[in-house]
Amino acid sequence: MPTMTGVRAVWLDVPQSVLDERARLGIDVFDECWNGEIHMVPPPTEDHQAIGGRLFALLLDVCETNGLLVRYETGVWAAAKDWRVPDIVVFPETSRSERGVDGPAHLAVEIRSPHDETDAKLPWYIAHGIAEVLVIDPATRTAQLFQPGDDGLPALMADTTTAPFSLAIGVEFRTELTDDGPTLVADAGARTTSL
Repeated sequence: MPTMTGVRAVWLDVPQSVLDERARLGIDVFDECWNGEIHMVPPPTEDHQAIGGRLFALLLDVCETNGLLVRYETGVWAAAKDWRVPDIVVFPETSRSERGVDGPAHLAVEIRSPHDETDAKLPWYIAHGIAEVLVIDPATRTAQLFQPGDDGLPALMADTTTAPFSLAIGVEFRTELTDDGPTLVADAGARTTSL
């Protein structure tokens, strides 16, 4: 029986064979590189993917009419060995590159997963020119909006547990109580989606 379970581990000098096997299996697409350190992220749950897929479809409609690009699980790059992979990112054509997003972005979306690093990623996103970060909690069907604060750090600007809010791109988020429990609603005017 293992003596330690459910703990974070740091693996120094990961063998190339492990990295090659992750690439062969296709599970490395969720990996991130934080200043030269690989963060091996487990694949998202089905609920996580369902929320992300519905939100992606809504954002695609909204953003394409405004000349913005929307991508799912795409790297946002600061340097060759420093990138993060938000669940969804919205950005202008001028920030587009072959490897993903190289430049400012309008929005990064993080959908929480058990033991994820969403909170640790927020300062990096803000420091690298992302204007807004939307954090969705699948368990509570709530959303939070972060923007750069006066000190340059992420500041919580709104939370659907207290009131609806809108992104700069014009999508409103609200948590509604239903007979089946809370539902997160994304409203783009002509199109509304329950997440």
